[in-house]
Amino acid sequence: SLSDYLAGAKEFIDLVADQAEAGMEVVGSGQQYVINANWKLLAENSVDAFHGFPVHNTYFDYLKNIGSLRMDTNAGHFAASGMTDLGNGHAVIEYQSPWGRPIARWVPSWGEEKKAVVEALRANLIKRFGEARGHRMAEYSRNMIIFPNLVINDIMAITIRTFMPEAPGKMTVSAWALGARDEDADLRKLRLFNFLEFLGPGGF
Repeated sequence: SLSDYLAGAKEFIDLVADQAEAGMEVVGSGQQYVINANWKLLAENSVDAFHGFPVHNTYFDYLKNIGSLRMDTNAGHFAASGMTDLGNGHAVIEYQSPWGRPIARWVPSWGEEKKAVVEALRANLIKRFGEARGHRMAEYSRNMIIFPNLVINDIMAITIRTFMPEAPGKMTVSAWALGARDEDADLRKLRLFNFLEFLGPGGF
């Protein structure tokens, strides 16, 4: 059954699906691109705890320069949280976010006027799910592979990726942004900007 196949991944899917009381929706038409690599490279990359800061250091410098990093409470220490085997080939890495999250983690670059909006979202998460789970949904990012070819990145935006091997050294990737149905217009704009600047081909 699907429930048995998903195994430990169900908990992490719920952490995404439960972020909005009105439900989540795919936003826009998505992206499609080709990577000249074996498909297993993207599967491994999606839960690799070690490449973040060395490979994406230009992106982190950019976030720091515009006031979009909050490195409090050990945020961004990917390896400290580690990777978790979820069974049936699925895996996840979960870590404290160094960036803003439109769901409920404010950063200074968003402006003081958005702080109250984000704090209200956070308070609602805690009211609905309790302090521990609400805090986890707001403050933590997670990258998950559902074997063989579904990736859910719940980070500075939420992206869903599938990838299909075309040849031993070539794959086609399809990606979509996921957002809250009743989302504040400015937070939706930030979410989509994050989807474009880091999670899509422009982020390469």
